[in-house]
Amino acid sequence: MKKNQIAQLRLKSAEELKAMLSQGRNEIKKLLVEVKARKLKNTASVGQKKKDIAQILTFIREKELVSS
Repeated sequence: MKKNQIAQLRLKSAEELKAMLSQGRNEIKKLLVEVKARKLKNTASVGQKKKDIAQILTFIREKELVSS
């Protein structure tokens, strides 16, 4: 993710982040199916999507700690 995208994630609510999380997980499932079928040429996109999900999870956890 780029720095401006990360800054925008910080401003989103926990519900929006959770929606993005489920969408990202669905995308990973689709990418993995394409990898198994050998249709995906850029296999690095799976790793990048996993990093994006980790970043979203970090922001969700950050919001949980702040609200506690």
